Amino acid sequence: QKIKIEASSSLSESEIEKRFHFSEIRSLDHAELEKLVEQLKVLYREKDYHHAEVIGELIPGENNTVIVRFIIQEECKSLVRTVSFVGNTAFSEKTLKTLIFTRQDWLFGFFNKAGSYQPDAIEYDKHVIENYYQSNGYLAAQVTDVAVVFSDDNQSIDVTFTIEEGPLYAVRTVSAPGNDLLTEEQILSAIPIKPGQLYSRELIRQTLEQLRNIWGEFGYINAEVTPSVQPDQDETAVDIIFYTDLRACVKVNTIRILGNYK
Repeated sequence: QKIKIEASSSLSESEIEKRFHFSEIRSLDHAELEKLVEQLKVLYREKDYHHAEVIGELIPGENNTVIVRFIIQEECKSLVRTVSFVGNTAFSEKTLKTLIFTRQDWLFGFFNKAGSYQPDAIEYDKHVIENYYQSNGYLAAQVTDVAVVFSDDNQSIDVTFTIEEGPLYAVRTVSAPGNDLLTEEQILSAIPIKPGQLYSRELIRQTLEQLRNIWGEFGYINAEVTPSVQPDQDETAVDIIFYTDLRACVKVNTIRILGNYK
C-alpha cells in the first residue's frame, strides 16, 4: 500500500528511491524486506555512515495490503583520520599513500573522496601495494594485516597497513621455448623482460600481452601463454619460463562491409 522512510537528513527520500525504485515494488515478504534493510545499510556505509541502524517493518494495511516502514538512525559520519604503514623500508609512506584509494580526510577531500572508508577499497589497496612491491623486485612482498580502528566517538578512523617486504629479487634467466613459427631467440628479443633486471610482476604482465599479440599476428588469437616463475631463495634470483599453447589457428571466413551506399 505504501512505503515510508523515516530517516535523518543526510540522504533524502528521493535519493533512496533513485537507488531502490521503491515505487516499482508491488509485493514484499519478510525475507525480501531483510534484503532491503541490508542494502540500505550498504548505501549508508557508502556515504560513510558506518554505524547506521536500519529497521524494517511490515504494518498491516487495508484490503490485504501492508505499509512498509523503514526507520533509519544514521548516527555520526566516520571519516579516515590517519593512514599509516608499518614495515615499509624500501618505499616511503608518502609514495605508498599516492597509490591507494583510502586517504586521510582534509578540507577539500570531497574532490577525490579523501577520508572515505570503504572495506572493498581496503582489499583493493592491499592488492595495489603488493603489486607495486612485486613490480619493483620484491617478489614475496605482501600486506599481512590492515588494522582499522574507530575512535571512541566513532567519528574518526585510523587505518594501518602492515607490510612484509621480503628480499629483493633479480631475474637470472628468461626462456621461452620456440616452435615452427619462431625460434626462442626471436621470441626473447621481442619481449620486455630480460635477465639482470629486477623481478617485476608488471613486466611479466606486459610480456604475456606482447606474446599474445605476436601469436595473434600468425592467426593464433586464442593462444594461451603461461609464465612459470621459479625463485631461488638462496640466491634471491628468479628463473622465468614462458610456455605457449598455440591452440587452433583462426582464419578469416567472410568479410562484410555495411553502410557502403555510395
